[in-house]
This record gives sequence, structure tokens and C-alpha cells, in this order.
Amino acid sequence: MSTNLRLVPHYDTPPARSVRALSPLGGGRAFTAELSPAYGKLAFVLAAHAAVFGMLLTHAAIKPAEVPQMEPMTVSLVANPAPKPEPEVVPVVPKPEPVVKKVIPKPKPVVEQPTPKPVTETAAQPVAQPVVEAPTAPVVVQAPAPEPQPVVVAEPKREPVIEPPRFGASYLSNPPPQYPNLSRRSGEEGRVLLRVLVSVEGGAESVQLEQGSGYTRLDHAAIAAVKGWRFIPAKRDNQPISAYVLVPVNFSLQS
Repeated sequence: MSTNLRLVPHYDTPPARSVRALSPLGGGRAFTAELSPAYGKLAFVLAAHAAVFGMLLTHAAIKPAEVPQMEPMTVSLVANPAPKPEPEVVPVVPKPEPVVKKVIPKPKPVVEQPTPKPVTETAAQPVAQPVVEAPTAPVVVQAPAPEPQPVVVAEPKREPVIEPPRFGASYLSNPPPQYPNLSRRSGEEGRVLLRVLVSVEGGAESVQLEQGSGYTRLDHAAIAAVKGWRFIPAKRDNQPISAYVLVPVNFSLQS
């Protein structure tokens, strides 16, 4: 849609003035005019008119700018597209942990102890034993027993007879030990027991002090005397053998 605008100047009409006609120009001479006091204003008005007129001419020469017509706009109200449905969020349910049930031990049933009844002594009744029939054994024909052999009775083994050695026989003529003079003066008395090994020939192979008298002189005197003694050797089933024998020797000042 275009609009043509036209500017129409509007001025105030000046009052009428008397103007004296000018003589024609000639010969290049200057002219003179008699101006009234309003000449200056008139000149200004004329100049202004001329300026305005020039502007109008200029404006008429310039083609007004064409404003392109705007096509009518069609506005369609379109509804906003519906939002896409959001995917349903399936909540992740955690797997329930298996509940471990505590095994509660069942209480043991309380067994009431029966009140013992007084025991009444009664005579024991004989109990009839069931009769068990023995199975019938098969008949076996035994062979005739062999004739008994004569029993040989062995004679009991006879223990050997052992006779110990002897030294008290009168025919042996064993001299008594000599009493040491120093022991006699000192009053030493006592009993000496000697362990003697008698040989098969009846001699003293070894003489050992089995029990002393308490005095060394008496002990030595007894050992020296018995070493020279003769003995009847021990016998086993009348066979002479070597064996030990204990020989006591007494030292007494009263004898």
C-alpha cells in the first residue's frame, strides 16, 4: 500500500506595496531603484518562495519510492506437537535376600518321672520254660573203637640229692685261729663270718669276709687260719662238687 504525500506551502499574504517601474537596462549601466522600507522583507519573502518552489520542483522530479505491497499473511494456528511419551521407568526391585531362619531347637519334652511305688516283696513265681524239641540228629554209624594201648607210666624224675660242704669233723684236725696278742691286751672280742669256696678236693679255693667283728686284727687272723683248713667237699648224688659254705669264727677272752 503506497501513500503520495504533497507538501503545500502556506505563507502569510504581505500587505500591498507600491512598486515603481524600473527603466529598461541598457548600455550596461547600473540601475537604481527607490526602495521602500519594506523592501527588505519583500526580498526575503521572495527568496523564501523561490527556495520553496525549487524544493517542490526537485521533489516532483524525484520519483517517490515505491513501497512493495505486502501480501496478506495467512496465520495458521498449529498446535504444538504432543511430546513423545517418556519410556516408563521400571524400578529395579532388588532381589530379596534369603531370610535365614534361625533354627530354634525344640524344647525337649519334659518327661515326668513316675513316682516310684513301694516295692512289695512277693514270692517269685516259677516261670514255665518253653519246651524246645531237639532236632533229630542223623544216625551215624560209628566205626568200632580201636583196642586200648597199654599205658606206660613214667617214673617221676628224681631230684638230685646235694650235700653241703662240712668242716667240723674231728678227723680234719683244723687248728683254731691264733688270738692276736695286741687284741688280747686291748680286750678285743667278736665274731667273724667267712664265705669259703670249697673245692672238689676239699681245699679252700677262696675265703671272703661276709661279716666282720669290728676289729681288723681279728678279721685278718680268722681269714689266715681258715685258708689252711681242710673241708669235706659237697656232693651231688654222692659225686663231689665245689660249693660255698659259711664259716663262723669266734674270738673270746673268757674261753
